[in-house]
Amino acid sequence: MPRTMLVISSLAVLLLGACTGGGEFACADDQACVGVGPGARCEVSGWCSFEDEVCDSGHRYGDHAGDGLGGVCVGEDDATGGTSSGTPPSTTPATTLDGPLDTSPSTSDTSDDTGPPVQEGWWDCGWAERRGLVLDVPDTGEVLTDVPVLVVLDASRIDPSIMATDGRDLRFVAEDGTTVLSHQLEQWSAEGLSWAWVRVPELHAGTNVVTMYYGNPSAELLDGAPVWSSYTGVWHMGFEFADATATSAPGLGMATMAAGQVGPAQRFTPPNDGVEIMPGAAVGGLFAAGGTITAMIRPSGFGDGEQGLVVGRFESPNGDGGWVLAVDGSRQALRFARGVTVGRRTWYTPDGSLVLDAWHHVAVVYEDSERGDPTVYIDGVSQPVALQGTSNGGPEPDDVPPLYIGGVPFTDTFDGIIDEVRVAPLPRSAAWVTVELAALRDELASYGAPESSACE
Repeated sequence: MPRTMLVISSLAVLLLGACTGGGEFACADDQACVGVGPGARCEVSGWCSFEDEVCDSGHRYGDHAGDGLGGVCVGEDDATGGTSSGTPPSTTPATTLDGPLDTSPSTSDTSDDTGPPVQEGWWDCGWAERRGLVLDVPDTGEVLTDVPVLVVLDASRIDPSIMATDGRDLRFVAEDGTTVLSHQLEQWSAEGLSWAWVRVPELHAGTNVVTMYYGNPSAELLDGAPVWSSYTGVWHMGFEFADATATSAPGLGMATMAAGQVGPAQRFTPPNDGVEIMPGAAVGGLFAAGGTITAMIRPSGFGDGEQGLVVGRFESPNGDGGWVLAVDGSRQALRFARGVTVGRRTWYTPDGSLVLDAWHHVAVVYEDSERGDPTVYIDGVSQPVALQGTSNGGPEPDDVPPLYIGGVPFTDTFDGIIDEVRVAPLPRSAAWVTVELAALRDELASYGAPESSACE
């Protein structure tokens, strides 16, 4: 689809991603079809298919294929064995249960569900069904509090036919059987995949139990912002450049929707893409007492000038002040910089620490008052860092108005997909980074058997 150079609001982003009409999901490569079904691949037609031995070609189009092909066997003349050269009719991302990180939790057969039975007692008789979720946390030596945990749903994990059409009746109840946990629906689809973020007050090593209730179409929609109470900015990078904490103004800029690690995300293409955001006041002084930046990135290249921006806040991308998290093509590495009185202190991860065309979880933990090296993680692993260049003086204020994701429009554009950008005004531990990555990969939760209400 031709890309038009313009400044777009949140609504315009939605329109760019929806040009195929309701419910249709196109693909550009096989990766965009992950989760459609076994052996999923992208056909020359630009629509996803999956293996089906009933078809002569061995493949059937997914239900969300356009051009009247949904559920139709792929014709022998159209079968491709997978393609990276077909041009899709749109940039709408395919929905995906498993995500691009090959975590592969199956949702095709509920008979294999594991975990203990849901706790006894029914939280509220207005809800028709429930299901126990077991959160299996690795032994990190730390009890974590107020952790956003991802719950991925499709028709094999939840029955949408008894629910409100927008999923507003979804509820998550703590192990005590009475406390309702805050959750945010990043995206709800009664016929496809849905993603919910649940704030779990405490996660300890081993088994943690949460119960999911559903089936009350008259229920009220809950406010999702409390899920992110420990953050000052969270951008899911989906249909809108909106802050999930509801403290920053919606962003303006240009990008193209793509399949993300969690639902839809944004693809940035040099040299013109980038998003500018006016953040809330709380984002200022991010590193004063220790702060953390995290994001999911899938670089296709190293971006404009070989220094594609992931996220940053500064007056000039190459000047003094502020802070920058970016990729670096000369080293094939991650770069973090913090502005000081004269110049910037800039650290790099080891050469070759970033691989192209693969998803990476990146995290930076830094504190201005300590003036030591940042702790930088790639895929949950702490990286050695090297300080480059010279700088003098103390940290400069980082409350200049704009925050940029994916590039300053028309310069330093990231080349690839960015998803789940988060900033928190506290230093996250290695244990937190480990659990956040597991949550993003949908590796924490297993699902008990569904149970119907016995209320009289």
